[in-house]
Amino acid sequence: MRLMFVASALDCGGAERHTLELASALSARGHSCDLVAMQPPRDDSWVRSFTDARPDHPPLRLVTLDARHQFDGHAARRLCAELRQRQPQVVMAVNGYPLIHAARAVRAAGFAAAQRPALALAFHSTRLAGAKELLQHGFVTPIARGCDQLVFVSEFQSRHWLRRGLRARRNAVIHNAVADKRFAPSVRTQWRAATRATLGLGDADYVLGCCAQLRPEKNHAQLIDAVIALRREGIAAHALIVGEGPQRPVIERYAQARSASPWVSLVGHQNQVEQYIAAFDVGVLCSVAHETFSLAALEQMSMGVPVVLSDQGGAREMVNDGVHGFVVPTGDTPALVDALRRLHPLDARARMGAQAAEQVATCFRHAHMVDRYEALFESLADGAARPTASARPSGPVAGPERSAARIREHYLVERQLAARLKEASKEERKSLYTQAYDELFRRIPDHPQISIKVSPESSRLDVRRQLAFIGRFLRPGQTFLEIGPGDCALSFEVCRRAAHVLAVDVSTEITKVPDVPPNFRLIISDGCSIPAPLNSVDVAYSNQLMEHLHPDDALEQVHNILDVLKPGGVYICITPNRITGPHDISRDFDDEANGFHLKEYTASELAALFRQVGFSKVRPYVGARGSYLPFHPSLLAGAERLALTLPLGFRHRLLRARILTTLLNIRMVATK
Repeated sequence: MRLMFVASALDCGGAERHTLELASALSARGHSCDLVAMQPPRDDSWVRSFTDARPDHPPLRLVTLDARHQFDGHAARRLCAELRQRQPQVVMAVNGYPLIHAARAVRAAGFAAAQRPALALAFHSTRLAGAKELLQHGFVTPIARGCDQLVFVSEFQSRHWLRRGLRARRNAVIHNAVADKRFAPSVRTQWRAATRATLGLGDADYVLGCCAQLRPEKNHAQLIDAVIALRREGIAAHALIVGEGPQRPVIERYAQARSASPWVSLVGHQNQVEQYIAAFDVGVLCSVAHETFSLAALEQMSMGVPVVLSDQGGAREMVNDGVHGFVVPTGDTPALVDALRRLHPLDARARMGAQAAEQVATCFRHAHMVDRYEALFESLADGAARPTASARPSGPVAGPERSAARIREHYLVERQLAARLKEASKEERKSLYTQAYDELFRRIPDHPQISIKVSPESSRLDVRRQLAFIGRFLRPGQTFLEIGPGDCALSFEVCRRAAHVLAVDVSTEITKVPDVPPNFRLIISDGCSIPAPLNSVDVAYSNQLMEHLHPDDALEQVHNILDVLKPGGVYICITPNRITGPHDISRDFDDEANGFHLKEYTASELAALFRQVGFSKVRPYVGARGSYLPFHPSLLAGAERLALTLPLGFRHRLLRARILTTLLNIRMVATK
């Protein structure tokens, strides 16, 4: 492939290092990689040291455009000329400012439609600092919507920006990763004694290391405060700060004013940073902003150093508290000191350091990250990611790295199986639900439910939000029933508070789990029956299930749910609203659901069905992100009737906005 990366400047920041290492790795795999910098670096020694350290890798082509200001026309014309000359198949802008120029240059280059390079954005920022970045972001958001791909580097960052409207035609999360060999535990063993001796650090010194540019948001003063607090307790703490920047004199004055200078070593920027990480006992990042998914923390963990991070960005996606180190509230010095105190014993450091190295080797391997980018670029390079009128990839259904051809194959298979279900008799459907879903997952092995691995933190957040709502109705010691449990994560969590938990599903392909709580039971059903005793369940729950049932089976299943509920028991039903749909794979192809959403409902239609079955009270709830309020059914019905009078195209443009889709999502509570 021919790839071009466009960055602001090749300074020694996390995004720049990530880009250089990614381009180098892809070049080593035989791809042609150009790295274009809008501005010259303040210090290019680290770039030279990086390339010199890889003599066996094919050389990267590095180009600097010498932009003098944000909207430099000369730099844009040079970039346009580079595009015409190099004919890249994919252009990836690294953060917002390069995207503005890259999008402008791609348009100005005058490519024929078949030769136009795919445009992607790798976004490494979470917070914007100052009016300049806010103004710049005002340009970035609409440009990003025209991009073929947007890559976030943490789940936290993805949620943050998608909620704020920053999205492309396809959106994916690819976590940062670090080079295995350079930052291996064996490198720490090799350099630890020599580096500590050079710095005058003894075996008894408790070295708290920080690798970060010396900027205000890195909050180095808090690390110095922690060192002072620990030394008052008799712990020989010493801060080793690696990095350079404008805050250096401020940090030096801060340490001097508190008589802490003997315990604080500032060693400046180091090209061989791994030799200094080797001297760390604990890695510390006290950042108050701008930490999206810290490469520095990953490098330290990879070498077997436990870390203490402020709760910024994706910190909790890389560190489990008490396992790989600790995540502490931002700016909370007592919490930071407590975490460092708990890591002072050698056995605690050794245990968590080993687990940190294992975490990186398992979840954040550099080769795996490069694999994912390579697959993504290949799907973009063959033109598959650029949507046509008949196939527009759409986030959750499309998955992060599936081509339009694979999405269309998914659609055709699912539509075929759905038609079989719709045409089948009631008796045939009893076994056909299980067969259809198992066949879909076998024929579409890259189905998002199988291939997309949700981070543990995202999964926990989703479960917490569901529990917050369920907890209004479920009391300790009661019986809980979940219909369509997926990976059973919610049911397992409910086991902590309920006496008995039943989970009913039609397929074993998704619900394969190794260990289950003793009060949990998984039951495979025919899609209609609820194999539980009459009047035995206090709370029944289904999330994104109702739409998957044949209309006749839905009516029967709701009857069966009513039968197993105790008097006064409730059924909580969450399902997408037909008005903002379709919500299955056919969303990219049809105006109505033709996939495994056999019938989508409006809130009014679902309420009428529940009353028909015999529920005494039906109440919709409206809200988002775990906060929901009861809503008067007649008001919601009126809003739905009004929406249905709108022309279809206008209705979709208006109501498919994320906030309205979320608010109109049906969350119905029916009481027996």
